[in-house]
Amino acid sequence: MEKIKTYEDFPKLREQLKKWRKRFPMFAHDVKAFDAMLEKHMKEHMEYFIKYKQSRRESCLIKAQEELDHINRIITAISKVELMALLSKG
Repeated sequence: MEKIKTYEDFPKLREQLKKWRKRFPMFAHDVKAFDAMLEKHMKEHMEYFIKYKQSRRESCLIKAQEELDHINRIITAISKVELMALLSKG
């Protein structure tokens, strides 16, 4: 999964989570936990982005970018877990 750059990439991320659920049913609990974390950060990103659009405060934009950074860190961790799962299969 590539890095998330804007909120427009969120649907791709949700589709990828669906694929992971199907590909790794033995890790369903972990995928669900990742899903919950990502949804939380996506929601917070959108809230900060909306506040930025309303107020044009730079601090809101910085916080929105921090949420994207959190999402990208989680995706990096998921990619490592995915690699470990693939290696354990075979």
